[in-house]
This record gives sequence, C-alpha cells and structure tokens, in this order.
Amino acid sequence: MFSDGEEVTPLVRWLTADAAPHVAMACPNCGAAGDKPVRMVLDGRISPRLGRPANILACPSCTCLFYEVQVLPDYADAGMTRDGRLALYIQQGAGVSVITQPLARLRAQPGSRYLEVGCGFGFGVDYAGHAKRWLAEGIDPAANTAEGARRLGATMHVRYLGADEPAYRGACAVVMASETIEHLPSPLDFVRILRGVLAPGGTLVLTTPDAEAITPDSPPGALLPMLSPGLHLVLQSARSLEQVLRAAGFSHVEIGRVGHALIAYASDLPLDLERDQATVRREYRGWLRARAGAFAGDKDLYFGFAGRAFLEAVNDADFAEAAALEGELGQACHRFFARSLDEAASFALAVPAPTLALLADNGPLGLGAILYGRAIARLGRGAPRGEMEAAFLQAASVADVLRRAARGVNLDDALAEDIAWSAKAEALLCAAAIGDATIVQLLAECLARPAPSEARRQELPLRVLVELVNAGHAALGKSLDASLALSEAPWARAGTSLSSTERDALFCLGVIDAQSRVPDDLARGRERFARVCAVLEAQAPSARPPGLLDAARQGEKIAADLLAAHGDASTPGG
Repeated sequence: MFSDGEEVTPLVRWLTADAAPHVAMACPNCGAAGDKPVRMVLDGRISPRLGRPANILACPSCTCLFYEVQVLPDYADAGMTRDGRLALYIQQGAGVSVITQPLARLRAQPGSRYLEVGCGFGFGVDYAGHAKRWLAEGIDPAANTAEGARRLGATMHVRYLGADEPAYRGACAVVMASETIEHLPSPLDFVRILRGVLAPGGTLVLTTPDAEAITPDSPPGALLPMLSPGLHLVLQSARSLEQVLRAAGFSHVEIGRVGHALIAYASDLPLDLERDQATVRREYRGWLRARAGAFAGDKDLYFGFAGRAFLEAVNDADFAEAAALEGELGQACHRFFARSLDEAASFALAVPAPTLALLADNGPLGLGAILYGRAIARLGRGAPRGEMEAAFLQAASVADVLRRAARGVNLDDALAEDIAWSAKAEALLCAAAIGDATIVQLLAECLARPAPSEARRQELPLRVLVELVNAGHAALGKSLDASLALSEAPWARAGTSLSSTERDALFCLGVIDAQSRVPDDLARGRERFARVCAVLEAQAPSARPPGLLDAARQGEKIAADLLAAHGDASTPGG
C-alpha cells in the first residue's frame, strides 16, 4: 500500500476554490440544497473500502465536509480486528484521552445511568464504570465490541441503537457518542435519537474529527484517521456541529477542541462541567494506573493502560511515578516477550519489512512512545542532554517502523507520527548541546518532515538556537540565524509580543550580538536585552525564569559598555 517514506498527503489532491468542480447535492448535515464544491479528491489507494477515488465536498451553508458517495460500511466485518489491527487499537491507536477526559469533566453522581452509543472496544464504558462509578452500558455493531465486552468485563451490546427503545427512553443521565457521528449519513436524525435517550436535564457528549483541522498542512498520520475513507461520511466543523445540536432541540451547547478532535456537550439545563484541568487529569491518570494493574495478564490491555499511564506521568513531570511505571513496563516486556524494552527495539529495527502482526508478537506496539517517554524522563531527572541523542533517535526509528507496518494494513497512527517527529526534534536539541557542526543541515531535514503542528515546527529553530547558545556554541547559533534569518522574523523586532520561547531566543540573539565587536551588532544586542528586560519586568516575579532578568540586565550593560568603548552610545533603530 505505502512504500517506505511515502506520506499520505501526495495521495490527497486539494482543490482551490477557483479550480474546484461543483456537485449538485443536498448537504446530509443541514439539508442545504444547491451546488457543493469538491474540496479534495482521495486517491483510490487510501480508499480501498470504496474501491475508487473519493470526492469530499464542502457545504457553504453549515461548513461541514462530506463524502459524495454515502455508503454505510459493514461494521461487523471481522477483518477490522485482524492482522494486528485490534492490538494496535488497544495498545496505542485508540484515542483514549479523547474518549475519557470529556467524561472526567462531568459531575453526574455515582450510580447515574450511562449509555455509550458507538462504544467500539469499550474504553469509555470502562471509564464510566470504574472511574465515575456510573451504571455503564454500551451499544455498537462493530466486531470488536464483543471482544471488548469479554476482555474488559463491561456490559456492551453488539447491535445498533433503535430509534425508539423503551428500555432507554428518557433514562440516562449521560449519553456519549465518541467518534461516531461522522459514520452516519444523517447526523441530525442520530442526535435526535440520542436526545430521546437522555433523562430530563441529562448531558450528551460527542467527540468527532474536527473538519477545520483537515488542511493541506495536516500531518499525514492524523489526516488519514480523520478522513477514514469508507468509514467516515460527514465531518463536522464546530459551527456545523453546533447547528445540528441546536436543531435537535438542545438549548445549552459547549464545543471545544482537543488536538484534531471536537468535543461537544449539550443539555437542556446549564452545563455543570469541571473546569480544573488538574482534577480532570488526576482522575484520568488514576484510572489508567488502576486498570493497568487489573490486566497484568492481558498483553494488549496491560500495555494499553500502562503505556498511556507512563506517558501521562512524564507529561505531568511526575518522574517518580514514571520511574515506577517504566520498571513495570520493562518487567512486562520480559514476561510477555522474553526480552527487554531495548531488545524489543533492536528486533523491530532489525526486521527488513515487519508486519503489524509480527511487531505485536515481539514487543509492545507503543514501544516508540515508551522509549520517547523514557528519554524525556531521564532528562527530567537530570541526565545531560548531550548524552541522550541516541536514545531519542532509537525512539523515533521504532515509531517510524510502527507507522510503516500499520500502513501495510491500510492504517496510520497519529501518535506514532507525533512521537517520531518529537523524538527527532529532541535528538536535534541533543546535537545542539554538543555543538554538532552539521546542526543547520540536521534542522533543515527535521523541518522537512510533516510536524504535529505548525506552531511546533516554527518553535523548533528557536529551541535549537537557545540550546546552542546556552551550551556555549554561539558561533553555530550565529550560523543558524544567518541560515534561517531568525533576526528578520516579526517576533525578533520591536513592537511585537513574545512567547516564552521567543523571549529566550531573543535573549540568545542578544548574546550573539554582544560577542561581536561591530558597533551595529552591539547596539542591536543592547536593544534586544532591553526588550527582554521589559518583558520580564512586566511579569510577576514568580512567573520569571530564575536568573534571566539579572542576566538580561547584565547583558544590556555589557553591550552598552562595549558600545561606549567604540565611542557610540546611540540607540539602534530596529
């Protein structure tokens, strides 16, 4: 399906407004008649379930995207669980945080009735039952639902929800449909059915891919799951989804974004949501940890829960918990595969063309993410960055292997894509720390790869500059500035606000200028230090990085003194 290194984006043809053909078709989301422009055309190689190229249309009225051919797939097809697909979904592919963290924000009391429609394998049902202590059930016709019910011990029914089922009518305090509405040809009819299941004052929770995140700049690992040709039918924007919810009769609607997904809450009463993110994360992490312990004998579930718990501990800089989980993951790797995490990595990297099933039989499928988290945790515990380059490159390579294997069964994995890019970016920072003379070339290679977000892509050169200067490699920093014209960027000029990364990069540009003996450079350096001082002085002392304000003041004085020695105390103009 995909050759090594081939990305998804060349297989998607994006059409500009002036070049797009139009199709006369009613919008399946809002019903608007008239012509709809073709937004993109998908190559048949990434739409094997359709068996032909697929047009995606845009509705000018509600702003949703939808497939011209609306064909319901067979969700009972057991092929969706074969060839390592289910193992990948359980261990890494399922967007567990997108499924469960919206539920963590709900304050329904223990014992409340919960129904998840389109529950899939059942992570949401498990969370509702064990973390929230609700009376939880799920409904889904998918082949993996019966497997999830058996392995999770959850109450789930392998069928569709009927339009009028007395057992559920008006009975549920919380109804969830995660990554489901995009599979249906009539989103409004579906939401009306869900509304009928809610008890008075109950809350509906929906998650779905964000149509506004589908752009030519979208990372391929995220783009293919969002498009899912042959499975997805209608892709919602925040505007189109709110329109559907209000058309169904909900008077209180709140829609937010997490990554490439929309999360919507709807009710007849004002929404009562937990706003403290620390509380939400504490509940989520506690559930992951507890459920990992409950499935020590189930390879997929153990690594699915424990691997995610490990990464979340690293993300929260809880390095003590991360160390404990790292040890447990290593023991589990020996238990299930008779090899260490590093030996599992060596196996994955040594096989010329590993399949997803082969990888699943010989190591955790989330191994790249685990190795990346391990390297970040070691940095957090004080390991010198200059010693960590090989560890990050190993994590990136293993994540890339997983993506190639997933593509062999017409899948991709957004987390593996994110991990591969992030690990290579961290390896680049390690190379900067040791003053690698090829740093400019290495950075160019990294920037050429699709990044998880444009913001992270733009931030990376600034982080490399800061690492170079902090490690005493100002000459390389100057070469980097000259190569990328960082000094000409809008943030580097007076009159613009600064993020923390831009502030640190501006300080480092000042350091480079202050090491010059050219009056214009010294004057510019003095101005840069003065600007950093002004930014820091406007912040509360507790928000300032320790020592940076004093360093900026000292840099400003040094540049001014050197400039005075040249007999020029003027202020630079830009």
